[in-house]
Parts: sequence; structure tokens; C-alpha cells
Amino acid sequence: MADDRRPPLPSEYGIKAWDDLRLFLAVVRGGHFQGAARILRTNQTTVARRFRRMEETLGTKLLERFGQEFRLTSPGSEIFERAVAVEQLTQEINDRVRALDVRPSGTVKLSVTEGLANLWLTTRLAEFCRDNPDINLEIIPSHGEYDLLTSGIDVAIGWHRPTEPRLVGSRMGFVSFRLFASEEYVATYGMLSDIEEIGRHHFLQYDTHVIQRWSASLMEAVQAMDLIKLRTSSISVYVIAVRAGIGIGLLPSFYRHHYSDLVEMPMELADRGELWVVSHEETNSSRRTRMLLDFLNTDFRKNGRYLFG
Repeated sequence: MADDRRPPLPSEYGIKAWDDLRLFLAVVRGGHFQGAARILRTNQTTVARRFRRMEETLGTKLLERFGQEFRLTSPGSEIFERAVAVEQLTQEINDRVRALDVRPSGTVKLSVTEGLANLWLTTRLAEFCRDNPDINLEIIPSHGEYDLLTSGIDVAIGWHRPTEPRLVGSRMGFVSFRLFASEEYVATYGMLSDIEEIGRHHFLQYDTHVIQRWSASLMEAVQAMDLIKLRTSSISVYVIAVRAGIGIGLLPSFYRHHYSDLVEMPMELADRGELWVVSHEETNSSRRTRMLLDFLNTDFRKNGRYLFG
């Protein structure tokens, strides 16, 4: 019996992945490479290069240029119809998976500054853990930066508006900062009311403050006069040093609620930090990640007066 099956196509022939179809759909819907680049959030040169390589691989023209825009060729029209069908099927599968995920599970990685985790967030997350017993949390201390995709972090809480185009953020509020010292320190060196008085005082430096450039002019003057007695990258060590009387430290104003022995300096500061909850568009579609984001947004707005007042 004769075998009337078609011979297999060469391995280098044809569309290799869904990304090729996404590219094709974007070029058609965008009307030109520039429009496709906006849809795909990439650059026009990359779109043009990938599309031409796809046409070469297929061995046929999918689009013809008319003025500034493209029109589908006959083979292109057939492939476009099937690409739309694949797109719809992919969306149906994704919707079905989400519908089946009635009880999300797994681990969500959360990046947050050590001080906020110690004095506020970890206690609040107890409620989230009770309500979601199948979701585990991994808390990773940070200096308030956003390094989500390369580090595998799902959610970050930081001190500034995210600037990368694929990061999604919500501002929770503003946190003010004050200078603090111990009662023993004040008894020995007195209060600090003005920058002109720094010469008779000792100061502490915390690396996050340097990174975020809080009180930059004050600390530049302090460094110029060699008044820093202790520097650390740990907020726990930093607070212990303040309470031990080693020097004056810069802290969020809500620290006064936790440490009644801290004395607030009367010197006025303009510093305040914007507190943001940030995720990446490629990972925040996970239901467990969305549930943590929803909890954080709701809890910060409901109970954040303690931080932001």
C-alpha cells in the first residue's frame, strides 16, 4: 500500500513558536513595524529583523507595503486567520487554568526593607498567612530597590516610584523622617536644632540612606567634618547604635512608637519617602501573587495611618 503522507518538512522550515505568531499579529494590527513595536514594547529594528527572518524561514511573503502601511498577501491572510484562532485558544486555556486554580498555592517572594519588615509588615502578614494556608512567603531584605525579574522576586516594597516600563506600582503613602538619639547621648552632647551645630555631635550612617540620598546635604557636611562614628548596612545594628548613645541617627518617624527611649531632635528635615508596592507584569498574573498584592494594598490603606501619620 502506497504511503501518501507528505514528507516531513525540513527542520529549519516554518513557524517555531507562539512568539512568531504574536509578532505577526502585532505587525498586522499595528499597520507597520513601529506600531508593532509599541504593541510588543520593544524597538522597531528588532521587530523588522524578526519579521523578515520569519518570512525567509517560511519562504513566502506575508505582507506587502502600501504607502506607509502593510497589507496582507493571500498566504498572509490565511496565516492571520489561523494565528487569531491560536491566540483565542491560548486565551481560553489560560482562562480555564485560572478557573481551576480555586485554591492558590506555592511561594511568593517579597522584597522589603528590613526596618519595615521588623516593625510593621511581618506582623501584618500573619493575617494573610492564616487566610491563605497553602501560600508560603519568602521575605528578602532589601535597600528599597526594585530588581524583580532577574532576582525572581514577585513583589517588592520600596521607597520610590518604579521607572522601568514593565514594573507595575501603587503608591501607599509618604513616610517622614526625623533625627533621633538616646537620652544618654542628649545628656552628654545636648540637642541638635540646626545644621550649624553639627560640629559638637556624632552621627551614624546607614547604607540605605546613602542609596536613597535622604538628608544628603546634612550627611555631606557631616562627612566633610569626619563626624560619622559608625556605619552599617543593617538597620538592626543602626537602631541599637542610636539607642546605645553612639550618635545621632536618621529614622522614619514611626520608630518613635516602638522605642520610647528615643529622643527626637528638634532640627527640621525636608526628607520623606514614597512607599510603593511594586510587581512585574510578567509575574503578577499568578493568582497567589495577586492575592498578596491585593492584601498589601488593602492593608496599607486601612491600617497605614500608623506609618504615614
